[in-house]
Amino acid sequence: MNRKLTVFFAAACLLLSYGCAQVDKQMNELRNGLQPKREITDNIFYLSSPEIKLKISSDLRFIGKVKGDNPVKQEVASRVKDPLENSLQSTSYIFGQTGNGNIFKRGIIIRIHTVMGDPSQTTPALFPGEDRLESGVIQILDEDYRYFILASPEALLKHEQRFLSGFSMPDCFLAKCLEKSGSFGNKTKIQILYLEEISIPDLRCSEWADAGALSEIQRLSLDDFIDRSYSSIRFMEKTKIADRTSKYVDSKEGEPEAGDASRYIETGRGIQQQPIAVGTGDGNIEKRLQTLKELLEKGLITQEDYDQKKTQILENF
Repeated sequence: MNRKLTVFFAAACLLLSYGCAQVDKQMNELRNGLQPKREITDNIFYLSSPEIKLKISSDLRFIGKVKGDNPVKQEVASRVKDPLENSLQSTSYIFGQTGNGNIFKRGIIIRIHTVMGDPSQTTPALFPGEDRLESGVIQILDEDYRYFILASPEALLKHEQRFLSGFSMPDCFLAKCLEKSGSFGNKTKIQILYLEEISIPDLRCSEWADAGALSEIQRLSLDDFIDRSYSSIRFMEKTKIADRTSKYVDSKEGEPEAGDASRYIETGRGIQQQPIAVGTGDGNIEKRLQTLKELLEKGLITQEDYDQKKTQILENF
């Protein structure tokens, strides 16, 4: 009897272990499936959700990508526990230009933070509490981006610092950040950071803290920095989808076809409103010419009107 119980419990434990392994496998597959797709080809970075396509300046070489640190665990007792809770996947894609002594002179970092589970979980703070020279919201390709500009001695996150430990870092960076959320449930945050070594020697970062106190040289240097940020990061047009509804879908009986419009035409009996199709399909052109000929035969328009309108239709064709 004891032997049977031992065998039974051993089999139960084996099944339980297998079941847990399968659950972990499925959870990992779910996590990977929720991750936005991204790729880099010829210094062009593509992200699927939110859809972003960036062309990075050719003088900034792709150094590599690095995954971020795990977030601090958050305990929230007021709601049901999410099985994917406290799982934040963060990846940084780093492009850079180096100078003498292997110093990291300027670069671009694209950060993708994906929250698994509850979207209210925090993502890594970027430059917390530091004074900003500029901030606001700008629009690029009909999308809103939060942005800010500042000077900081710590422009890199910890995992980025470790990854770039083989480079010499300046004492202070000028940094410009574009930021937006997207994907399903706004669970993905993208940060596009352009940074470069401050070009004015003998100026501490603290002397860049107040935008109103910048000298004329600092202001000119800041303007040049902003111009270089524009030329270093180029947003590319998203994939456009052509609307071919009218080619595949018949209009309902009694309703005007898509693209039809009522136009006023001069007739021998004064100004009258006459519906004339304005589409550019082959069938529509033929229909318009036939309608025009019928109007002429009925004496509703003059020969001059007919010739003028026919010329316009054929030019459009």
